[in-house]
Amino acid sequence: MKKVEFFGLDTNILVFAYDLSSPNHDKAKAILEDALKGVRKVCLSHQVLREYFSVVTRKVEKPLTPQEAAKRVLFLNRSRRIKKIYPKRSTLRRCIEFCSTSNIKGALVFDLFYAMTLVDNHVPYLYTHNVKDFLFLKSLKPIDPFLEE
Repeated sequence: MKKVEFFGLDTNILVFAYDLSSPNHDKAKAILEDALKGVRKVCLSHQVLREYFSVVTRKVEKPLTPQEAAKRVLFLNRSRRIKKIYPKRSTLRRCIEFCSTSNIKGALVFDLFYAMTLVDNHVPYLYTHNVKDFLFLKSLKPIDPFLEE
């Protein structure tokens, strides 16, 4: 039996799928729709869902109300076609130690924590528009789906 490889979704994929003003809207929406149909095997963490809620309620052209955003986040969280992943007990310690030895600081700490959560859950790929923010772990391959043909 062949092992199914999952793709992590970064927050920006979800935001672009919602934001009609984004030039990446159509592609991001197609990725999300494929995931919800089970055509594309993707996963999300609660970290990404929290970030999505934060961004779509304040940083897009037409922000959602907290009630509208909650419906979207809870729908994605309930979807059985999108796998949910969780940090391991050791993820935080390893993340902080890696930040300390690699001089990672600021918002990149959040990206590293998500990257380590993906790796801990044997997810080899991440769809993100911010590939450069995820190059610090050699065991994760970030892919910008908006550059693909």
